Amino acid sequence: MKGEIEKVYKILKTTVNIEIDLRNYLSIAVERPIKAVIPNTYLNISHKTLYRIFDILGIKTNYITNAEVPYLTTDSEDIGRIPIYKYGLYYIMELASVLPLYIWRDTINKEKIILDIAAAPGGKTYLLSNIFREGVVVANEPNRVRLRRLRNNIQKYLLPNVVITQYKGEKFPKNLVFDIILFDAPCSGINLIYKRRREVLSNLRRSREYGDLQKKIISNIYDLLVDGGELLYITCTLSKYECEEVVKHAIKSGFEAIEISKKLPFNTIKPEDRDYPELSKTHYILPTLNKEKFSGNIGTAYVALLRKSGS
Repeated sequence: MKGEIEKVYKILKTTVNIEIDLRNYLSIAVERPIKAVIPNTYLNISHKTLYRIFDILGIKTNYITNAEVPYLTTDSEDIGRIPIYKYGLYYIMELASVLPLYIWRDTINKEKIILDIAAAPGGKTYLLSNIFREGVVVANEPNRVRLRRLRNNIQKYLLPNVVITQYKGEKFPKNLVFDIILFDAPCSGINLIYKRRREVLSNLRRSREYGDLQKKIISNIYDLLVDGGELLYITCTLSKYECEEVVKHAIKSGFEAIEISKKLPFNTIKPEDRDYPELSKTHYILPTLNKEKFSGNIGTAYVALLRKSGS
């Protein structure tokens, strides 16, 4: 295992464009991450009720109330093993994945048409459905195996405003337009290093390939948005080829970055680039920056909120 981590370190050393202590980062990233427990508002279950249930069962959780949908956090593995989990009362995800709950925390008009363009397994679709209850969420997934898991989750959680499509992101038909698009991009997924080290190592070697695919999808997304529409771009890796270089491509395509510092609950580090000052409005969310605040590994994410400039 140590050999694999050392190989990951060597790759990151050549592909990471921000000033961080990579060895310290990896020492925390390999820990089992803290989980967020998101109540299913369609089943009228509140975070307070879930808290009481978990307390009775001896599962320690904490309230988080400053999000669009209040939720709980826990480091317990039992949260996905108890019988009520199978009834769709709550969704479990890494803490760094709850970003949509904060980005659209102050949304007033929720009658939006939204596309989750790389939706499986369905965590972000679940969040979007619960945030924009008066809107419609199109959950798109091109991979047949992953599509099955997405469909199962939508059925399990009884999400009434979600429809499913199956297109490659770069070929999603342009006869539809959306107010909001979420692109949880296919990437090398370093956040999974705590359980899939060999897979992460293999994926990191394909970092440029992932970046190229993301750029193709971003180019198509531009045409799928209404003027002034928003794209929330998220990856769970650190390679500049899958993060900053993709945002640069988006800016060249006509997007502008939106400042989101005040919306984020996490400590972040911003990339800097003289030729692309807008990169300073994007954020890396790292476990090293948040371990003390959240008492554990919150996961890894890179996030940018981009707006399509009006023509």
